[in-house]
Amino acid sequence: MKNKRNWALLLGLVFILALTACGGGGSSSDGTTSTAQGSTGTVAVMLTDSPVDDYDHIWIDIARAELLPENGGNPVVIYNPDQPVRFDLLSLRTEDEEDGGALLTMADVPVGVYGKIRLEIAENQGSGSTEAYVVVGEKILVDGSSEFTYFKLPSGKIDLNFRGGVHVVVGSTIVVTVDIDCEKSIHISGNHKNFRPVVFVNVELVGAFQLCPRVLHGTIESLVLDEDDETVVGFNLSISHSNIPVPILLDADTGYIDADGNSVDAQALSVGDEVRVRGRLQEGGVLASLVVVGDVDLFTGEVAQAVSDNQFVLDLDFDQNPDGQTILLLPETLILWACDVRLTPDAIQAGMRARIIGKQQPDGSIIAVAVLLRPQLLNGELTAMEPTVDGYDLTITTANDSRTISLPNWAPIHLQFDGLLTQDQLAEMVACRAEAAISPLSINLGITPTGIAGWVTVLPDALNTTVTAIDLDSRLLETTDGTVYVQPLAHVRDLRPGALPPTFLNAVEPGDTLLLYGLYTCPAEMGDAVFEASVVLIVPPESEE
Repeated sequence: MKNKRNWALLLGLVFILALTACGGGGSSSDGTTSTAQGSTGTVAVMLTDSPVDDYDHIWIDIARAELLPENGGNPVVIYNPDQPVRFDLLSLRTEDEEDGGALLTMADVPVGVYGKIRLEIAENQGSGSTEAYVVVGEKILVDGSSEFTYFKLPSGKIDLNFRGGVHVVVGSTIVVTVDIDCEKSIHISGNHKNFRPVVFVNVELVGAFQLCPRVLHGTIESLVLDEDDETVVGFNLSISHSNIPVPILLDADTGYIDADGNSVDAQALSVGDEVRVRGRLQEGGVLASLVVVGDVDLFTGEVAQAVSDNQFVLDLDFDQNPDGQTILLLPETLILWACDVRLTPDAIQAGMRARIIGKQQPDGSIIAVAVLLRPQLLNGELTAMEPTVDGYDLTITTANDSRTISLPNWAPIHLQFDGLLTQDQLAEMVACRAEAAISPLSINLGITPTGIAGWVTVLPDALNTTVTAIDLDSRLLETTDGTVYVQPLAHVRDLRPGALPPTFLNAVEPGDTLLLYGLYTCPAEMGDAVFEASVVLIVPPESEE
């Protein structure tokens, strides 16, 4: 597959790149923002994580971060809050592809090539030590109490190198999506408890994904007026975890609603207003599809009963009410799918996931200011693809049944940790794996309100093996499970105790235990290679864990 895929994304390593690559915007070494016209690009950072079953919280306190130019110039302070900011990594998990995760910041960064991120982690006072720790909250116990464990981070300072550098050019907007695998980052060996970050980073120019961040909540710091200084065309949104405001763009399709559910317009916005914003990443900011003014609440759950008499029933997450929660719709209530697709109330159907922006009434009902419908999620194996006029029909096999889902030609296909695939490339992979009797591809997909696939994520195969010989020139590893080809841009990380980044392929030695992510290859694709790796993790043998 080396010559068959377009590498749309650069795969890199960084822990909290989202907090560093743009965590506080571009600035000089004294922390002041550099925004000279024509000298900056924009970087948006989305932070997500992978699920962890054993813990309720994983907290980390970020004190400062610097972006180091590749040519050795002065560091750029990109995150420097007045006080260290605590992040609960497990609250940042993304639930679907239309919810691209948490937008930590979107900021101007001086043009140039950046080769390294330096992240400073604050000491945690509760650990009883001046060293840096990650605080892990255990599952809540039966009696309502909870337990906390402190996992040490080496030195409190992490230097992370970009392979090939990150290029920021004039006027461009780069989206950095960070996926933190907390479960693989937690290590316990006897009395030693360490947090060795396993993180995957995708970097892409805006437009490839058209990601829609989670609802942004903050305060209007300043309004942006048109050239006549009369009409509001945007505003800068101050959010709690960043010292750089997020630019919000407005257009003719943006909806504005106050806390009582009344439809207003952009001229009703004022500096100091508390707002919630739903929108799509665009060049230079977030293009808002919805701006809600005032003190409202968020409710998330599954639709139990469809709309009748301008109301429906929602089973709220973490709510034990067997009758569900009544949601009232007003004539002004916006019903959205994805970032900006407006729907009518009859699109709200039982079984759909929904996020409600609204206000709870004294009688317990909730008036919906906006209803954000989310794709129904389907996980399974992709066993066949048949071309159609408008795309492909996918045959998805789950533990319970097999079903056919239409994949339109506009729906994006993501190969996790590896970038974008075309539909034809995916079909070729499915066919060759079936012919070679290789296990089908595992996928996640989101089903739209009309019953078609809105996106597909292909999950990588995993291979746990031991190295027997290495050919660095050909990037081939001989292992106990066969020959492995390592991609040129593969992420290599040494997770053994005491190892520090960066790690390159020449750090792998015969006898090392590896955890590989990638794809099993079809015959003749990679010569004798049985596996193509995009992620190489050097892990301790099981006896040492």
